[in-house]
Amino acid sequence: MPGPSSTSRDASTTPTRFVEASLGARTLHRARLVLARRLAALRLHRLTPLPHDGERWLCKRRTRFAELLVRPGNLYLHAQGALSEVLVLKDWIAWELRIAECLQRNLRVSADHRGIEFPVIPGCSLEELLRSSQSLGEKLCGVTLCATALRMLHERTISADGDAGWCLSHGDATCRNVVVDLATNTANWIDFDMRHRPGLSQVTRHADDLRALLWSSAAWLNPAGFPACIEALAAGYPDKLVWVELQRMMSHMACPSVFQLSQAALSVEGLAGLRAEVRYSRCSRHSLAGRSGGI
Repeated sequence: MPGPSSTSRDASTTPTRFVEASLGARTLHRARLVLARRLAALRLHRLTPLPHDGERWLCKRRTRFAELLVRPGNLYLHAQGALSEVLVLKDWIAWELRIAECLQRNLRVSADHRGIEFPVIPGCSLEELLRSSQSLGEKLCGVTLCATALRMLHERTISADGDAGWCLSHGDATCRNVVVDLATNTANWIDFDMRHRPGLSQVTRHADDLRALLWSSAAWLNPAGFPACIEALAAGYPDKLVWVELQRMMSHMACPSVFQLSQAALSVEGLAGLRAEVRYSRCSRHSLAGRSGGI
């Protein structure tokens, strides 16, 4: 489930659309938040352990009931302005196989052709780390590792939609879909059952991934930790163009979509504070300035 709603430490004094939102806009946000929590609760897949010699394997299989929801669900997401869509069963399995080949991972199709089988990646999800009793420093280290892994993922190219040089993006890059191992300082992105819609520019897709990681990570932190979270992300993902696009996305956002809120169930005030930090935080500006000429 997405993180708890949060409030910004300076939201009441920050001139943003979220803070200045009318009663109607706030009501719309709350209504979308209710729908978003229901959407996040849906489970399209079932994970089951597999017997395997000397190694833990899992099978991720799509349920038949969930498959019936994919196409109408995508129409709803598209109407809500979502930049990603859920892949139908056949396309999902094919896409996972191509991603595994690109990332040099061991993956195979299940015997019933309704899922994929793969070895367990050591570590835990970033969400589990952020929800744990680990220190803030360790949590932020995990955020940086995941941002670095996201940048490396975005640098991979693959053939998609007739484009042989299509730079990868995740489509649902939340802290639930990345495995981090602090012991080995590694992070690996998983669960490629969603994909960004065709026709979106590379920088838009990458900025949307970064937004999903930022929002879903911040949802588990105290608002006072928002600047440090942004700095941790910037340390791992110092791409000026993507951050500028992220700023543009957030500054032009009158109200998040249901899909975006399903990724991170932030309150109106929490999103206002987070957007203000992305735009004004000295931490993010200094982090990027030292790596890619400022923002």
